[in-house]
Amino acid sequence: MPNVHVLAGAIAFLFISEVTLAKDFPVQGRVFAGTTQVDPKDLNTELEAQGIKNLESSPFYGAEITYSVARYLDLGIRYSRHSVFLDEINSTSATDYQAELDQDAVSLVARIPFLESKFARVEGFAAFGGTNTALKIKSATLNGQLLKEDRNGWLASPYSVYGASVALGYKKFFLVFEGGFETNKIIEMERVGTLNNNVETLDLSGSYVSVGLLFDGVSTSRK
Repeated sequence: MPNVHVLAGAIAFLFISEVTLAKDFPVQGRVFAGTTQVDPKDLNTELEAQGIKNLESSPFYGAEITYSVARYLDLGIRYSRHSVFLDEINSTSATDYQAELDQDAVSLVARIPFLESKFARVEGFAAFGGTNTALKIKSATLNGQLLKEDRNGWLASPYSVYGASVALGYKKFFLVFEGGFETNKIIEMERVGTLNNNVETLDLSGSYVSVGLLFDGVSTSRK
């Protein structure tokens, strides 16, 4: 699988190309932001014991580039970043307990358009790829990180997402509402610093919703 940093840069480059050179580079560019509802039970049990708030939702943002390869099939690449900061349960105390989650996900995406017009689009999609994840925890007794990263910048854990989207707009510019489910489970994480063994698995799977913008460089009436 390609290097995660190279893929993120490629998405940014292709997105700029889509906006500025749509006639010469007929792709679809998307930017989006949303939230995944999560319930990592082992982690939340440990966070509560350490006086830190539970992880219940995971905000993310990202970008996507797809190209139409057939009448009912668009293929491309998708990048998203989850970033969460959790402070202590008792915010009035003088301590500095906290947890911070950062995760990069890169995947190949396939979209199937069910409806396309000048004013609306309805699609189903699925994406498969991988993630790199870092979780920092600081409390009275813990101070360190749980890591699942490839040292060379590749992707360390499997990841998938599927769902559907509805886009409303005109011709090439659309507001997109998307919903689906992420499968995002990390195992065998490396421990750095003074952490115990209470968290063996980090399950960030869950349903999500997002809002974004679609820039369509291809005519919506395809032949």
